[in-house]
Amino acid sequence: MGVLDPPHQDMNSQLFIVVALRLALCHASDPTHEIMAERISKAAVAASIPKKTSVAASPKKVSFSQREAEKTSMLIQTAADEAKDAVKDATARISAGEELEKKANEIDISWQGHMSKDIAKDIKKMDWEVSFLQQEMISAVRQRDHSFAQKEISKIVADKEKTTKMVQEKVAMATQKKHEMEQKGRAMRSKAEADLDHAQHVFVGIEALGQSVEEWNSKVPSFMVQSLLEQARKSVAQQQMEALQQQELNSKKRALWQIQGKELTCDPGIPAIQTFLLDSKKDDSANVECLQKQLSKYCLSQLRAPAMNIKQALQLVGVKDDCLPKGIDSRVPAKNRGAVGAKWCTVVSILQSVITQAKKSPYFLMLEDDISVDHKEFEETVSSFAQTYREEPWDMLQIDPFGTHSERDEDMAPHFKGFPVFRNSRHGQYYGFHTVLMKTASAPKILEKMMSMPAVPLDTLPTLLNEAACDVGGCRQSQPSALSLQAFITETPKADQMASALVERARVPKACWTEVPHGLSELEASSWSSLVQILSKPSGGVNSAPQPRKKVKTLARGFG
Repeated sequence: MGVLDPPHQDMNSQLFIVVALRLALCHASDPTHEIMAERISKAAVAASIPKKTSVAASPKKVSFSQREAEKTSMLIQTAADEAKDAVKDATARISAGEELEKKANEIDISWQGHMSKDIAKDIKKMDWEVSFLQQEMISAVRQRDHSFAQKEISKIVADKEKTTKMVQEKVAMATQKKHEMEQKGRAMRSKAEADLDHAQHVFVGIEALGQSVEEWNSKVPSFMVQSLLEQARKSVAQQQMEALQQQELNSKKRALWQIQGKELTCDPGIPAIQTFLLDSKKDDSANVECLQKQLSKYCLSQLRAPAMNIKQALQLVGVKDDCLPKGIDSRVPAKNRGAVGAKWCTVVSILQSVITQAKKSPYFLMLEDDISVDHKEFEETVSSFAQTYREEPWDMLQIDPFGTHSERDEDMAPHFKGFPVFRNSRHGQYYGFHTVLMKTASAPKILEKMMSMPAVPLDTLPTLLNEAACDVGGCRQSQPSALSLQAFITETPKADQMASALVERARVPKACWTEVPHGLSELEASSWSSLVQILSKPSGGVNSAPQPRKKVKTLARGFG
């Protein structure tokens, strides 16, 4: 993950050269950038890695507000300033480490270096005295004179040894100090060099990100820029490690889902589906965290997208180049206008983020954070529909809307694996925009349509798209059209008012109960249960005729 893909095939190298020249020429007098220039070849690796989270070349106009543009620019500028500070700090620590090593090299650990003139004079004097006394011993006649000389020699030798030992201790202390300073200097310099390499990687990535965002005239949504910056701040090693860990985890999930008979869930061979979780910030984001727990057993690539609040949306009504340039439809009741505008703007922001991403998944999914998802069939159903449904053209798929759907022939599309598929129209009720699948290639068309009309409740948007794109002969490919699928894989609390007449039940998904395991642990348990059931089935002899299944009347999950 990392910096942005540019609009042309070789733009990564071009961006890198631009950054290198700016560093080398514009800041030649700055020692920070001099060191960066020396190490710029290393940063080339860093510049090449973050291609995975990027923005695309700017082929079309994307409506965007000055408010969001300023926020995006501020994020990039703040990150660039932090990277520059990190470069300067690392550079200073490299200099400090080198200075420490230099001081260590200047420490004299030789015998002569710690032998002062006075000590040398004393030792020389002691050597002369010992020699003199030894001569006196030879010429001494009396034993008493001989013994006296011997004692004096012993005292002088002891004094010399004491002086020598003192010098040796000084040499040892100097040697130890030199060794410690060398180690400390090398460690400081080594750590600072690694930090400098990382800071350069981050700086180059942020510069490239800024260049790419400028290609879109700062029209990349701030939440997407924030996500890209988080990736850019990670080291190459950290990115590689996280990618490997995620690959290993998904491989385990894939094997477990295969035990349960799922063909597409966690299959790395099919195109990924980018999943946006609409974070309403309710209960300090408890809703979206619950949704993440529910999805943790699947392999969908997730990204939180902040939902706009009502107060902010009302301030943007009629503002040019913002999310509500045409205002809000006059038929929307006054008490609902803020909520309608906020949800409309949230979807506009997601569409903008999809359009400006360079590395695109062919499909993307939007999930409101208060929904419950099926614990076995969710990813399988969504992936299967995206990959295999070709009976009717579609750009947007509304999943599990509630209400009374139209059963007119012209509103019924070919079913999907036994589940009904509808062409949204005014003859039916398709309430709820809580789970929506879209084709990435259709995002510009859908956004253009939304920007050309007043905001309406989002669950009426599929019908309006169909009225503009479809007629008796079918739907025009040049215009976005929509389908709805009743697959019973998600439910929303918004259906509770209609469902309460049938059944009352707890709304909190099991995955969000703290005592219930979720994610891989829950998947392992359910896969083991499935394996036991498979192994416990009879072998199928001649007398083991299949028992007819009892028909059970089922209700959509949205109705209880």
